Amino acid sequence: MERFSHMSFFEILRAERVGRGLTQAELASRAKISIPTVRALESGAGTILSLEAVLPILGLRWRVTTPGKHMGRVLAERRRARGFSQQILARKIGCNRVTVIALEAEFSGRVATLAAALRLLRLRTPLERSDLAKGQGLVPPKNGMEQDRVMTPPDLAKAIIDHFSHAMAGRVLDPSLGCAHRGHPVTDSDNIRSVIPI
Repeated sequence: MERFSHMSFFEILRAERVGRGLTQAELASRAKISIPTVRALESGAGTILSLEAVLPILGLRWRVTTPGKHMGRVLAERRRARGFSQQILARKIGCNRVTVIALEAEFSGRVATLAAALRLLRLRTPLERSDLAKGQGLVPPKNGMEQDRVMTPPDLAKAIIDHFSHAMAGRVLDPSLGCAHRGHPVTDSDNIRSVIPI
């Protein structure tokens, strides 16, 4: 987060895209948006919907949110904490109350409006690298192998293996052993719970 401290969020987007070696065209393709939309986002324009499409591709997330809480709620809480009504916030950032309502309730609208609200609400460094982008992975490295065992019910595992067995030749991952095996028998009933194609 330190390196983002003096950057606007659209400057962060460009820096992360370049840092990942992506062209605007590649980012647009992965996010399923147009190249002009990527250009607009990197210059502080565009829509929040488009912005939300590029964040996971760049390994970014909103720093001030928690799981299950969208950014609009955070903005509403911050606005109330600063003592602003929706009407006052709208006037200060140069939009109307309906725009502020949409921003808070649906987290939708224009990036320029969001940027103005972030500045006024003193959310100067709203983005950070996601846990995966920080290299932390999905499972904390301190977990032992027993804690990370796949707990697929045997009947479900058998149904999955039966359905995909025609495509499971070659490498399969055995999470209980923590390694991949070549030619592991996918029909061996002793290994059904632990055989997953990779």
